[in-house]
Amino acid sequence: MIKTVGLFELPEGVDQEEYWRDHVVGHSQEMLELGGDLLRGYIINRFRAQNIGRAKFWGMVELWFDDEAARTAFNERTSIARFKDSDVHFEDFVVDFSATEVQEHVVIPPHHAP
Repeated sequence: MIKTVGLFELPEGVDQEEYWRDHVVGHSQEMLELGGDLLRGYIINRFRAQNIGRAKFWGMVELWFDDEAARTAFNERTSIARFKDSDVHFEDFVVDFSATEVQEHVVIPPHHAP
């Protein structure tokens, strides 16, 4: 299993609530339509408060894939995705976007109350 984490900041002047809606409802659905069959997991996080440190990010995206072939195919398929019904790609719209492959060790798995 491969997990990729992307961190990003929003440009100055962007309405954060509008951006969140566009990301969760529009952009993520397009990503699922283009490559959802290649994903094992997809989580979008937005940072609510800076607790420790000075790193400035607005959000984080987590993507899980079975293997490198699935990740490569996903990146190829979703490279045509636009953001906010424009000619802009997600990576072009945000500031300081970076994506990193990580090794995950779950100490306590997340769970949801019924």
